[in-house]
Amino acid sequence: MKKPKQVNKRSQKHENDWFNDVLDENKKLAIPIGPRFQADVAEWTGPPQRKYPHKSLTKSTSSKYLGTVIWSNKETTPETEIGKGRPENCDCHSPGAISCVKRHIALKRTRLQKDLGPAFHKWKFDEMGEAVAKLWKYSEQQKFIQIVKRNPISEGNNFIKLALESFQSKSWKNIASYYFNVYLPRRISAKTRSRTGTVDTDDEEEEEKKITPCSKGSRKRAQVDGVGNSSKIGKVGYLSGRR
Repeated sequence: MKKPKQVNKRSQKHENDWFNDVLDENKKLAIPIGPRFQADVAEWTGPPQRKYPHKSLTKSTSSKYLGTVIWSNKETTPETEIGKGRPENCDCHSPGAISCVKRHIALKRTRLQKDLGPAFHKWKFDEMGEAVAKLWKYSEQQKFIQIVKRNPISEGNNFIKLALESFQSKSWKNIASYYFNVYLPRRISAKTRSRTGTVDTDDEEEEEKKITPCSKGSRKRAQVDGVGNSSKIGKVGYLSGRR
């Protein structure tokens, strides 16, 4: 005769505790009620039409749930092919230089503002990019750089709190906007042009010397003469596929 299968007491106790928690009214979480927590759903008017699903909404609710058109691209015609990109050669005095890049960004920004019209400010494009730096004095920008360098995020520091104490006229939004729109892009651009191979956005190292891009010939002469930093040169060679 087979012995009756014994029930695991531990699992049975776990199930009992689970059922008790479910049945206990005092332990149930309260469900918040109000416009902040419930969705505003349109009244049911029947199944949507397969060919014209937007016609299922009534006239009274169509504008409410479809939104308001801020900018329409019906009258705009693209002058250039999408995905063509910027030409390799331009009429700048120093193609590829920082001034060249800034010039092209400014031209595209002006064109975008012209195309969008009031929507440019409605969508907060005026609060994006290098334009944010115009709201900061040069001395304030230098002070901000020092605060970030002394309190790197990689070490668990919070530079925003110190920045708020140093710039009492700036809000948390102003400081975060400057960090992501101005400071980080400038840092990444400088590191990319220095050809170090890595980008340190925390600035946790000491102030580095400005490194100007050099030609292949001068870089090879630096390796022979022992002038260049061997670790950095090796890193660049590895990342670029040269060994």
